[in-house]
Amino acid sequence: MKKLHLQKQKGSVLILSLMILVVLTMIGISSMSSSSLQEKMAGNFRDREIAFQAAEMALSAAESYVMATINTANLDNTNGLYSEFNGPAAYNAFTGNGSSIDNWWTGTGTDSVELSTTITEVRTQPRYTIEVREQVGEDSGTNINIGGYGESTGGGIITSFRVTARGTGKSNNTVVILQSNYGKRL
Repeated sequence: MKKLHLQKQKGSVLILSLMILVVLTMIGISSMSSSSLQEKMAGNFRDREIAFQAAEMALSAAESYVMATINTANLDNTNGLYSEFNGPAAYNAFTGNGSSIDNWWTGTGTDSVELSTTITEVRTQPRYTIEVREQVGEDSGTNINIGGYGESTGGGIITSFRVTARGTGKSNNTVVILQSNYGKRL
């Protein structure tokens, strides 16, 4: 009978497999970290879109309010309705005029109007302000569009309003403020 000679194992296969396992573990951790970051970015994007849509909704409601209700008598510098150049532009509702902007937008004062429709997806209900800017179009041929392009007023005076709307997302840290200019013949 022949004797089998056993060779001594050096352990190189064990070391090599452990190194491969460490590399695979690092790749897995890196992938999880990247996936987590992408999930946070998607959540932030969604939150910003919710805030934008809330502000759009408030802006649209304010413009509808101007069209249906506004006349010069109900612009008394309270409840979010401001006379000429006396609204958020004068008091800087965006930076707080040296104080907190919360008074403009949280409903603790009468500086802005809360949207009448409740939105469940937002932390704070959207709000808006309306301020008279100026009157344009004193004669029949005056254009009210920028640069004089487009339709003319057809005669008469058009009152210009600036509408400012603020919406938040699921977090009060996600804020979108939109403005539009709106003209109406009173």
